[in-house]
Amino acid sequence: MTARPAPRRIFGIHKLTEERYERPILDDDRLLWFGDQWAVVTDLQTPVVEHLLDNLGRPVDRDEITEVYAAAGGSTEEAAVTSLMRRVAAAFTAVGATVRFAYRNLAMEVSVPAAI
Repeated sequence: MTARPAPRRIFGIHKLTEERYERPILDDDRLLWFGDQWAVVTDLQTPVVEHLLDNLGRPVDRDEITEVYAAAGGSTEEAAVTSLMRRVAAAFTAVGATVRFAYRNLAMEVSVPAAI
C-alpha cells in the first residue's frame, strides 16, 4: 500500500488548481504557479525565483542572480550558478512561462504571454 498525502493537502492543491493566475506567483508552500500549472521550488531557489518575478519581462544579470543565490546560502561557483539557473528555468518552463538566456548565460529573462 502506498502512502497518501494528508486529505487537507490534497484539498488545498485541488482548490488552487481551480484558480488561474495571470502572472506567475510563488505561494507560501514554495509552489510556483502560473495559469493552473505549478512547480515545486527549493529553499535556495526561492529568493532567485522571487527576484526573477520582481523583474518579469526584463533580463536579470547573472551577477545579480549569483548575489541573490549567495545571500540565501548558495554557492558562487560558476557551475553551481549555472545549475541553479537551469533548474529555475525548468520550473518556470514547467508552468508555461518563457525563459531566455543571453549569450553564455550572462543574463536570464522570464516572460509570460500577454493576456488576451
